[in-house]
Amino acid sequence: MAKQTIDQLAERLAFKLSGRAGRERPPTPAAIRLIAQCLKLVSTFTGNYPTMQFHVNVSGFDKQGQIFWTPVFEDKAVLDSFAGGILGMVYITH
Repeated sequence: MAKQTIDQLAERLAFKLSGRAGRERPPTPAAIRLIAQCLKLVSTFTGNYPTMQFHVNVSGFDKQGQIFWTPVFEDKAVLDSFAGGILGMVYITH
């Protein structure tokens, strides 16, 4: 699979979060742009602080009142480490 741009990732994430939250309407272009801005900030931080790992997650409640937790960004160094295995177990969703 080709590497996604931040804008493509933001759009995919916006639709995923909208679906998880049970929204009736698709995300607005403004919401997608805001998510893209957040992801661009995280991308800048990871470039400026190479010895730090960044984790971005979104949690909330779906229509049935069940909690969901969706990973947004996980640093590759963390995913390749022992901690990555633990996070992998946490991120498994049904």
